[in-house]
Amino acid sequence: MTIRPDLLVSVIVAALGSPLLLSLAQAVRRSWMQRRDIETEVQRWRRQAAAWETTCWATRALAVQAGVPIDRLPHGPGEGTSGAWRDVEEQRPDERTDG
Repeated sequence: MTIRPDLLVSVIVAALGSPLLLSLAQAVRRSWMQRRDIETEVQRWRRQAAAWETTCWATRALAVQAGVPIDRLPHGPGEGTSGAWRDVEEQRPDERTDG
């Protein structure tokens, strides 16, 4: 019986390659899971920011309905110091400039 070197090499490579491939697959999976968790964290912060913005606008609307002057309220999210949305609402329809 002769020893075939090609068969011997293929058995050794397969024996050493299998754990190497498994550890590589585990590393790729771990990396993918961490990346997915980071995206979930970003989405969570965006959702929380949107909830706070909604609460802010609702609180401002209730304060205006209760009779608090708009000038006494702090500026809302995305609102500049000039209160541009109030300027547009206060204009008469024929004075509005769209565009």
